[in-house]
Amino acid sequence: MTDVRLPAQPFPWIRYLVEIRTHSTAHQDCFVRELLGWELSNGIIARPLAGYRDEVGYYAFFETQQILTAFPAIEPSVVAEGCPYVGPCRGFFGWIMVDRVNDAKLFGMDAGRAGRGLVIDLGAPQARRATPIQRQMVALKSREVSIERLGFLPDVEAVLKHSSDVLLNDDVAYLEHVRNAMQRFAQPQGHGALPLDRRKRGVGKSFATAPIRFWQYVDRSGASNWFE
Repeated sequence: MTDVRLPAQPFPWIRYLVEIRTHSTAHQDCFVRELLGWELSNGIIARPLAGYRDEVGYYAFFETQQILTAFPAIEPSVVAEGCPYVGPCRGFFGWIMVDRVNDAKLFGMDAGRAGRGLVIDLGAPQARRATPIQRQMVALKSREVSIERLGFLPDVEAVLKHSSDVLLNDDVAYLEHVRNAMQRFAQPQGHGALPLDRRKRGVGKSFATAPIRFWQYVDRSGASNWFE
């Protein structure tokens, strides 16, 4: 993966930055693998379509210290505080889209989720923000799950399959974290025990919901408004 070296700070053409957090030292490769439906090559963001590549923006990877020196207001240490699953900050990914609002929203959400860290809006190149807007892509938040579903789904992987906001599907520790969060609500009041592997229909029938609280991505519907 090409690491484009840009002109002198503060990187005048970049609009957005994403902090890349991962336990892997090959952070650029990990980041690119998560960007399904997009192609990054030689500093150009493209969307592969039938028969051609639609070039929609420009990007570069940066070392952490490059960004912190250029933008002292950025504080990566506040990202996902207390979440052990996203890993340490390995670097930053910066980009700008070519006057396409819809592409900016779609790519911004995908890039933010691939990075699992801070999402930063520096402002348009011709109108830089005095203080960059910093948002967290990962949060400890609640997801409403039906009590009935808790009783009938065979395991936590089945719940994760129905959620687009889970961080990882292949991390044993994270799966156990979600399982424990679900188990705390597996015995709703008035219905008796409903273990997660209980499949017998008719047991504990209810359409009530329980707020299952665990580390997740911020909802797409809200975060899509971060990009323009």
